[in-house]
Amino acid sequence: SGNILNLLGNSLYRNERAKIDFIDCKGLDLLVSNLHRVISSSPSNRRRTIRGGSTTTDVQLAEPLLNVIINVIDNNIPAKHAATQAKGFVRTLKTIVERGLEESSDFEGTDTRVIALVWIAISHLAWGSPAVQSSLATRSMIQGLLRDLKHQDEELRYGALTALINLSYECHKVQELAHELALVQTILTELQKNKMSNKVACAAVFSLGNLLQNNTAGTRDFLSAGGAEIMLSQVNDCEDDELSKRIFSFLLGIGVHVAPFLLALATDIKFCCGSEREQRNGIERDESSSLPSLLSSSSLSS
Repeated sequence: SGNILNLLGNSLYRNERAKIDFIDCKGLDLLVSNLHRVISSSPSNRRRTIRGGSTTTDVQLAEPLLNVIINVIDNNIPAKHAATQAKGFVRTLKTIVERGLEESSDFEGTDTRVIALVWIAISHLAWGSPAVQSSLATRSMIQGLLRDLKHQDEELRYGALTALINLSYECHKVQELAHELALVQTILTELQKNKMSNKVACAAVFSLGNLLQNNTAGTRDFLSAGGAEIMLSQVNDCEDDELSKRIFSFLLGIGVHVAPFLLALATDIKFCCGSEREQRNGIERDESSSLPSLLSSSSLSS
């Protein structure tokens, strides 16, 4: 079953005509119902024998099922609408996130990869859909984000941050929950540990930009937690460094609140050399290189 699903996912990937045909023949509904069955099945039904006498678990099918669903809804508004309307789909995603890894023994095989894919699916559904943002903006969802942001698995952290980017874009409900649950402070703490890859760190900064957009309370949380200093400690003077570009864009968006820190940066280049991060990533500083150009933060297109 897993191999068939992988083949199906590959055939649908960025094939808009095939996606329409697949939705028309109720293929997406079938995937969603099977995902719901896999997650909801009783422990006694989760392990079954397949051809050759080997065994597999129903939950091991969750990964290929999610992969196909993500390929269908990727950059396809009708498919995302169909997925949102599919009976039990959003509820099933919320169930997986809320249970998390603490209940992995009940899932007999659920791992970080499955939960990371759930976050990616949530990111796709939330992009450009205030209704989905609102339905997923719950305390338990943000608590799930907090839990997974602290996990050591990079793929899981990246998936959670990708979901946060699109859940928080112009969504005051998510911003309020982030303030209540100290989400901004948690992201800053994880950044300060210098244990994120550039890819994950960029997603973290991107998510902060959306969380703090037109958000006085969130900006106050950021500044009181030493956010400007933490951000600038991650910057280096390599022109092609994407994280540095993302940080400068973020700080520019905050504006007057970080003016003193930007002034310090302009007068003392050592303030932003990011020596610890450069040593970790093996970056050699070029004193003659210019500061990075700026990028803008917004919703992350699926």
